[in-house]
Amino acid sequence: MNKILFGVITVLMVSCSSAPFKANVDNELLVGKWTISNVDDAAAMVSKEEFLLSAMHEKYKEGYVFNFEKGPKFSVLSTDGVEVLAGNYGIGVEDKSITLQLIPDSTELSYDLSVVEGGYNLTVTTPGEMVNLTITK
Repeated sequence: MNKILFGVITVLMVSCSSAPFKANVDNELLVGKWTISNVDDAAAMVSKEEFLLSAMHEKYKEGYVFNFEKGPKFSVLSTDGVEVLAGNYGIGVEDKSITLQLIPDSTELSYDLSVVEGGYNLTVTTPGEMVNLTITK
């Protein structure tokens, strides 16, 4: 019984201590249009069920464009210019991560940012998501 109570308390402490989403205010690191040049969904291909459960798999395709505005707003546009996703974004400490807050449901997707030639790799850190991206100017 004590182990169960300890487990519940631990889960509550961890969930309450996670940092709330902080929208971008003045960081212009990603401002502008970035083309998705690579979609790495190999991890999503582990099983058919996991592949289907990856909410973002169909949202990101090579050639789609991230449009990061000054301030917190972003959108993802299809190759035809149709808005596929929209929301707010926040850039983490030392420009090492990005969190996307999707509208209207406030779902948050977090990625580690790493510099590559001409752009960035976005390595997903959100549990349940399995699609990594490369974006280039």
